[in-house]
Order: sequence, then structure tokens, then C-alpha cells
Amino acid sequence: MTNEQLVAFLKAQPISVGCAALSLLLGLGIYFRGDLVPEAEELLDQTATLGERIDANLKNGVQLPEQPDHRGDQWQQV
Repeated sequence: MTNEQLVAFLKAQPISVGCAALSLLLGLGIYFRGDLVPEAEELLDQTATLGERIDANLKNGVQLPEQPDHRGDQWQQV
């Protein structure tokens, strides 16, 4: 296939060539970024666990009475 035939094919089939190029780029992107998925899942699990702990602390903290800050009085006595 000569350059002229290649250019003629590209002009005749622009959508097909564009879709093929896009699918090739997406495939390469998935291949090279696929090893990052386990790290992202671990980070997501840690963040979800932290969020659940904060949510539980907020729910349980509502039941606790307010505690005044007595440290100021203690420092004045010393």
C-alpha cells in the first residue's frame, strides 16, 4: 500500500479510522493504568472506614454531656 492509497483510504473511511484509533488509545490506557486499580481500591477502603468512624463518633457524641474546660482553673491554682 502506497502513501497515496493510504491517504485515499483515510479520506474514504474517516469514522472507521477514528473509531479504531480511539479504541486503540483506550485499550492502551486501560493496560498501562490497570496496575493502579488495587492501590485506588485500598485508598477508597481506608477513606470509607475513616468516614464510617467519623459518622459513628458524631452519632455517639450527641449523647455525651458537654464538659466545661477546667484546665484554665487548674493552671491558675498552680
